[in-house]
Amino acid sequence: MDHALRERALSRFNTPRTPYSRVPYIEPRNSRFVYDLIVRHRLANILELGTAHGTGTCYMAAALDDLGYGKITSVDLDRKSVV
Repeated sequence: MDHALRERALSRFNTPRTPYSRVPYIEPRNSRFVYDLIVRHRLANILELGTAHGTGTCYMAAALDDLGYGKITSVDLDRKSVV
C-alpha cells in the first residue's frame, strides 16, 4: 500500500472519541506506534488483553491487512462482572 493511501486509511481511526465509564481508550499516537511496530517486525500472531473500545484492535487489524497475513486473538472482561 502506498504511503499516502496508508495515512488516509489510518486517519479514520483518529476521530475524537469520548471515553465512557471507566474504560480507558488508546491514544492515536499509541495506536500508530502499535501499527508501525507490527508492520516493522512483520508480526503474524497478536494476543490482545483488554479490548476496551476496539480502536487498538482496528490498528492491529489494519497492520495485518497491510502485511497480507496474521491473526489477532483478543480477550476482554465481561463488562457485567466489572465493578
